[in-house]
Amino acid sequence: MKTVSTLIRLAKLEVDNRRRLLADLLEQDAAFDRAIDRLDTEIANERQKARETPEYGAGFVAYAKHAGNRRKALVDRKAALAVDIDTARDRLAQAFEEQKKYEITAERQEEEELAEESRREQLTLDELGLQTHSRNTER
Repeated sequence: MKTVSTLIRLAKLEVDNRRRLLADLLEQDAAFDRAIDRLDTEIANERQKARETPEYGAGFVAYAKHAGNRRKALVDRKAALAVDIDTARDRLAQAFEEQKKYEITAERQEEEELAEESRREQLTLDELGLQTHSRNTER
């Protein structure tokens, strides 16, 4: 039983580590979303300034091209991160399955131990009953 409890502890540690990793990746994904939103807002603000001030018009074209490249880079990095997130989710599910296997094994061992203890108690009670019956019939 001690071996299985050690395996359970190790499996729980692995699940916790995988959860933390997934949480970190999800936070990075949210950070990319925020960065993309900020960039979109910045582009919209600059576009509005370019409409209001003709001098900004020529500079806005270069800015918009650069900002578009930055946005594409963020979106590409976010897409690559999505693959890592899927992988992390799969690994977390596998680690959780492994933990559950050990927990089920521990439960079965405990049930078997309880059944064996109950069987031994019943044998002891049966033996006492036979001895009592033998003494009563000898009288």
